[in-house]
Amino acid sequence: MPIRILKSSTLNFMPNFVPPIEERHEDVLQNMEAAIVAVYRENREIFDIDVMRAVEALLAHYRRADANIPAKPLGLSGARETIALRVIAVLDERLAAIAEGTNLSEAAEGPYEVYVRACRRILKSIETWKVKGRRGYLDYVSQFV
Repeated sequence: MPIRILKSSTLNFMPNFVPPIEERHEDVLQNMEAAIVAVYRENREIFDIDVMRAVEALLAHYRRADANIPAKPLGLSGARETIALRVIAVLDERLAAIAEGTNLSEAAEGPYEVYVRACRRILKSIETWKVKGRRGYLDYVSQFV
């Protein structure tokens, strides 16, 4: 029996495929990472672990928001709190723009779900770059912001 060669259009049909966050919402990731890098440039004493803890708190914060559960304190202090609050401020500006009718990338999907996925992506990036040392992620992402 001969082998059937599929056309590329056949291979691209994946009804449940969702492109990665960095493709669909690059602007959200860039805003979040710019806030993180701004704190790093102000305070060179922070490490990837500080960013990781701040982003983990943000992940919990936005999961609660997505589930329509009242927010609770972040439970952070120092640089970790500063990072989290800076990112929240940036994302609050995006939420305000959506409320005013600006069509940002996350408006159609639900902004909180997008922010949860962005937090997960940043955590994955921190995990990837930790092989470069205690500031591997921070040094890497600083090159692009």
